[in-house]
Amino acid sequence: MQAVAALLLAATLQQSPDRELTVACWNTENLFDTRRDTDANGEPVPSEEELQKKMAKLAEVIKYLKADIVGLTEVENQGVLRRLVREHLKDDGYSHFMLVDDTDPRGIDAAMIAKRPFTAYCFEIPGHTRGILACRFTIAGEPFYVLVNHWKSRIGGGEDIRMACARRTVELVRDVLPLHEGRPVPTLITGDFNDDDGDPSVMSLEQAGLTNTLKSLPPDERWTYPWWDSSNKKVHYHTFDHIFANAAMLDGSGVDLAAGSARVVRPKFMLRKRTISGAAYDWVDDSYGNHLGYSDHLPVVVRVASRKGVPDAPAKREE
Repeated sequence: MQAVAALLLAATLQQSPDRELTVACWNTENLFDTRRDTDANGEPVPSEEELQKKMAKLAEVIKYLKADIVGLTEVENQGVLRRLVREHLKDDGYSHFMLVDDTDPRGIDAAMIAKRPFTAYCFEIPGHTRGILACRFTIAGEPFYVLVNHWKSRIGGGEDIRMACARRTVELVRDVLPLHEGRPVPTLITGDFNDDDGDPSVMSLEQAGLTNTLKSLPPDERWTYPWWDSSNKKVHYHTFDHIFANAAMLDGSGVDLAAGSARVVRPKFMLRKRTISGAAYDWVDDSYGNHLGYSDHLPVVVRVASRKGVPDAPAKREE
């Protein structure tokens, strides 16, 4: 344990003195390697050429984000994450990355890549096959956490499991992390929740005192995932991807959310028109049939800044 503690201390000391960082999260839509690892129906097994194209597409988006910290979901394993970072992002500073293999039957996990050191632990969620990846960073010597979530999909319902995910999230933010740090600690909660702002699971986070940072955006700028409701012949534009902040991330005393910085990233190259039942709809450039797109989700980003020894209004980061 002493050796581990020394390594963690060294990682903290090596962190750069940047006082503002961009944090992003994105569902990659099935980043799988070329081996069949499970008996799950529909496990993608791309060829090496297909995998290289997929990683190149993901890297194009990640480069566009210009984020210091990027949470990723639907990543199969540490090996394919390593290949993404070392083969396609080798000149972009993402020298720190982590994935914890969980028990999901499809083999999809939450991951983190970053331009600065961090420590991580995956917290289990009762009744769910994917845990919450809690990553601890520091900025100007002050700690903060980024929790990467991927809640139960809507296939077969899953409302009770998504509520369990929400309860576990609140428990971590309110009780577990403050106990570990000895005080409330600034925390961002992000990922693919598979629920919208008005659904009980997401609303319960607000009821627990967490701030839904994307809620300030107009509805047409908030959606991250389109879905065709064939039963009702209607397209739903869902906000499944979220960024929440706890009170310690908003109190102005240490690491703080940069006001107005939360947004959904929707560059033109990630969008297309899709014709359904004779009507054209705005859509994400996802993968379907023989078409290899970017993802079926759009990324979300926010900025955090250290208030220690700097003015209340830090300089804006150049895009």
